[in-house]
Amino acid sequence: VIPAGKSVTLKPGGTHVMLMDLKEPVTGKEKIELDLKFENAGEMKVEAPVKKLDE
Repeated sequence: VIPAGKSVTLKPGGTHVMLMDLKEPVTGKEKIELDLKFENAGEMKVEAPVKKLDE
């Protein structure tokens, strides 16, 4: 839970988003668009880089 008015930084080895069981493969060299859904703030579209697990 992220308190209202606070932020969080996503980074490898720390707090991050891991996508599993994707419908299409990714190469690790592109960016993908994610639709994040928040309980009170609604939806937010973000663009995120794709990285391999060993990076």
